[in-house]
Amino acid sequence: MSELSATNWSPPPASAAVPYQNGLEHLLAEMSPIRQILEQRVQQMTKYFESEVQSPFKGYGITPSEALEHVRRTPDEPAATEESGHTAMIHRFNSRVDATLQAGLELPLVQLKQLFMLNGFELDVLLTCLMPEFFEGFDRVFGFLQDDATLTYPTVGFLLDLYCRGHYMRSEAGQAFHAGRPLKYWRLLVPVGEEARKPLRKRTYRVDQRIVRYLMGSNLYADELTGDMIIEDVDQATVPLKHRALIDNLIQSAKRGGECMVVHLQGPQQEDALGLARAAVGNLGWRLIKIPLAALLHQKDWKLDALDLVLREALLQPAAVLFHEDNRPMADRPDLSPMLAALSRKGLLCFYLGQSPMMVDGIEPAINYVKVACNTPTASERLLYWQRAIEAAELNLSPEMAEQLAIRYPLSEQQIEKMFTRLSVRLNGDGHRPAQVMHLLKEVINDYSLRPLDALAQKIESPYSWTDLVVHNSLADHLKAFRNNIAHQFTVYEKWGFGAKESRGRGVTALYSGRSGTGKTMAAEVIANDLQINLYRIDLASVVSKYIGETEKNLKNIFDSARGTNTLLFFDEADSLFGKRTDIHDAHDRYANLEVNYLLQKLEDHDGPVILATNRRKNIDEAFLRRIHFIVEFPLPSEPLRRLIWQKKIPARVPKSAGLDVNYLAKQFEISGGDIKNAALQVTFMAAEAGTPLTMEHLLAALRREYRKMGKHFPGARPNQHDQGFVETPEARRRKKEVRRLGT
Repeated sequence: MSELSATNWSPPPASAAVPYQNGLEHLLAEMSPIRQILEQRVQQMTKYFESEVQSPFKGYGITPSEALEHVRRTPDEPAATEESGHTAMIHRFNSRVDATLQAGLELPLVQLKQLFMLNGFELDVLLTCLMPEFFEGFDRVFGFLQDDATLTYPTVGFLLDLYCRGHYMRSEAGQAFHAGRPLKYWRLLVPVGEEARKPLRKRTYRVDQRIVRYLMGSNLYADELTGDMIIEDVDQATVPLKHRALIDNLIQSAKRGGECMVVHLQGPQQEDALGLARAAVGNLGWRLIKIPLAALLHQKDWKLDALDLVLREALLQPAAVLFHEDNRPMADRPDLSPMLAALSRKGLLCFYLGQSPMMVDGIEPAINYVKVACNTPTASERLLYWQRAIEAAELNLSPEMAEQLAIRYPLSEQQIEKMFTRLSVRLNGDGHRPAQVMHLLKEVINDYSLRPLDALAQKIESPYSWTDLVVHNSLADHLKAFRNNIAHQFTVYEKWGFGAKESRGRGVTALYSGRSGTGKTMAAEVIANDLQINLYRIDLASVVSKYIGETEKNLKNIFDSARGTNTLLFFDEADSLFGKRTDIHDAHDRYANLEVNYLLQKLEDHDGPVILATNRRKNIDEAFLRRIHFIVEFPLPSEPLRRLIWQKKIPARVPKSAGLDVNYLAKQFEISGGDIKNAALQVTFMAAEAGTPLTMEHLLAALRREYRKMGKHFPGARPNQHDQGFVETPEARRRKKEVRRLGT
């Protein structure tokens, strides 16, 4: 009690006191002196009543006898004390608190007072406002004591009169209700109704429900944060070698307290960034609060009340706070100054995961700001991580296998450790078969890494090899050069030192241009199968959006999800995404150009292979072409290539008639490999239905159907044994000449 705490008394040894069993018993004991004071106040007011209220309005108010009945203790509550006076009661409470703390038990009320640095009067106010939350009927008691049945919580004036003597003491104590003092600054008390319009003495406050739950031993956070905030329990983690000095400084700063420390985690390796935050928090014995920035924003305006609740929760847990950005464009991101100003006044350890710039100069109190670049580790670093993990797991993998893993999977140290933890479960103690280990490790990595990408793109399982791909020799050379750039990055960039001056993404980008069916997708499948990497075709329907900024957000998700997953991204019909920039005539043009510029940046920063396939190369922006390493044209196949494709697409086991003339088909019909594949498949179904060997008539009928599907006229032919009555048209002759020109 604030008045009584100044009384001189000497506490007995703590060992003589009985510790409290739990925080609730201690809380009820601390409320008992307040109940005695309220009982005395009820008795004083009773003197002003000569008789009980007898009127038609009985029940809307409370009589003196009913008020006394509520404030007096019930038989199941602790006895007041055998000693006389409030001083002796507080003396006993303090002794029991000391005994409880020495026994290693935590008391929420004591912790609350220490966390928010409450003085004696502020603690009395908090306990008094807490009464209606714990004891039935106290709302009516406060109505009686304040001579107003509508006042179910104490007013500021009532609290000042209850605990302060004289105008000077009330004036000093009234500072406890200032916005800068703990009760209101940390929202321990919240107003009842529209209190801002009332004079200070008339304002009514209650204890915030989160604080009520905390005092009752509950760790459930504020209802307003449900659904947005995640509180993560963190075990003591192994500190990454490259971040050890930083984390040691964070731990020492957090233990000292009193200053705000903001660690800005930038870069593509979000798992590495989270590992750093978890390592610091785990070694402190704290928890980690993760909250998206969008939960604290309304458009670009900060919801500072919600931010205050998050920071208060960090003190109560205790925990560090991790704010993480969403995928909104840079132009739409908010100014971080209001958030930083709020953080500076709270003195907490916070992490910020995102790319937005932070300006901490000029903010008072000063922020201890640290920026950490969480970039993708180099191949040499990854090789070291893989070698350490293989050695720790006692697996029988050769140095060449470790090098393959480092090349294919650009994972961070924490991610590699996580992969081996999951691998150990699948191996079940058998780590002596390298082929099995490599196969299971690939499955584990794909299961872990590709889940986000599966929701954004279509994974293609390729059965094709180089022998299945029928293209011109020059085209095959271009494709193999693209393949070699992907395969030998470790040798060129790391072993031969070319990467020392290559600061941006080391990915390889190719543009496949040609009409539909000329082999663009198949070529991508061949390369992916050869290099044993994942192939994902981007579904444009799930990427392109009519809403401004949504296409950009979807593409960011794709590139971020593909980073470090040993994945080849295949953008089909890429001209719809990577089209030419236009002059600005309205807001839509401006945002479209922003998207194109953003995509240029993502292509440069991406560390994996990308293929852009298009039927209309002329629609691709020139700026993209300058950033593309390989431009590969896929023409219609020449006559010799068409002959080979016909032979490959009609399986040897299909029964064929003696008159089947593949040379005639290759010479007469200038179509793509995809068209040949479709016709060959259709003709086998026709033969199966007829129950006869495959004939030339079947093939011509299937080809007529393909031409009809393409919306083209079926080309004629000179009369021969296969198809009487056809005459070669000028259009067919023109196409022949074009094919011959491309073939040379």
